[in-house]
Amino acid sequence: MANTSSNIVIGGTGIVSVAPAGTTLPTTLTGALNAAFSPVGYITPDGVEFSDKRDIDGAQAWQSGGRRVRSWIKSRESKAALELMEWTGDNLILAFGGGTVTHAGSSFKFTPPDEDDALAEYAVVADITDGSESYRILIASAVVENEIKTKFSGENAATLPIEFTVQDDGTNDPWVVFSNNTAWAT
Repeated sequence: MANTSSNIVIGGTGIVSVAPAGTTLPTTLTGALNAAFSPVGYITPDGVEFSDKRDIDGAQAWQSGGRRVRSWIKSRESKAALELMEWTGDNLILAFGGGTVTHAGSSFKFTPPDEDDALAEYAVVADITDGSESYRILIASAVVENEIKTKFSGENAATLPIEFTVQDDGTNDPWVVFSNNTAWAT
């Protein structure tokens, strides 16, 4: 492999959209999103962080000096994390994994979900642009699983952190990435 600086990806900008899990997903990089998808608005300059952690287990053998002779994936956890900057009713419900926003006189009231409420499940699409190259991360089903910790100050924007934990819906690939990056050609 050569050192090729054009193969470095810089997610210069993008759009993250969510819909209820089970919403039809696009099947290409440029396919239109189903009308059920809504963009979440501004996110912090940190962008979207994606992780895929595999817990590998193995069998060791006496004849190999106790070294592993066979390995397998014991479990896998994939996540997408971002911080919302826009405090809308939809984003509050998204960040807290449910709840309701109601009109209360001249103001609005957010009530977080109860422990007994069903977990809200989402389909997530992150469209990322690096110059002429595009990337699209599709997550078929995810739940919001994180601690909400925000700071209100005169120094920085208060944010709503979100960590989507990918689930296997039994129908679609749990997650895929599309790109027009020709360096992907094998």
